[in-house]
Amino acid sequence: MKERSKGLRVFVIILVVTIMTMITSCGKVKDKISDKISEKVSEKVTEEVLGGKVDIDKNGMTIEGEDGSFQTGENLDWPKDIMGKLPKLKGNIISIWKDESNCSIMIQDVDEGDVREYIEELKDLDFKDVLAIDDDNMFMYSGAKEEQEETISVTYSGSDSLVTIAYSKE
Repeated sequence: MKERSKGLRVFVIILVVTIMTMITSCGKVKDKISDKISEKVSEKVTEEVLGGKVDIDKNGMTIEGEDGSFQTGENLDWPKDIMGKLPKLKGNIISIWKDESNCSIMIQDVDEGDVREYIEELKDLDFKDVLAIDDDNMFMYSGAKEEQEETISVTYSGSDSLVTIAYSKE
């Protein structure tokens, strides 16, 4: 019986060493395991610090808490729940912060002409000019609908082809 037990131990040790060798030598498996461990540790640490639910993966990060949510990544979806009545601006949405009545999104790879057309579309939706700044490499527009207590701000940075849209409705 001792001989069988000793043989089983040797087999298990060889099996474990073989599996560990495969894991450490196979880049894809090793990278996937390492990535998953990093994601889970990062999620737990962030949840402890910020509270709420945190989801981190290779495509970005989502944090959901009592006060709202934050999402970052590539080609995120337009936040229809709060900005559904507004026109969608063409580009790559890289971050969204929102709560019950406010939303801020960042969009990259946006053409200046598309942003200027977007501002005209907002004016067609009865947003009245509050502030307009137009400089060589950036411009900003703020508009409001007083009767619906809605405000919007669109800021464009030409050097980065980056747009920030901040929207609020009371």
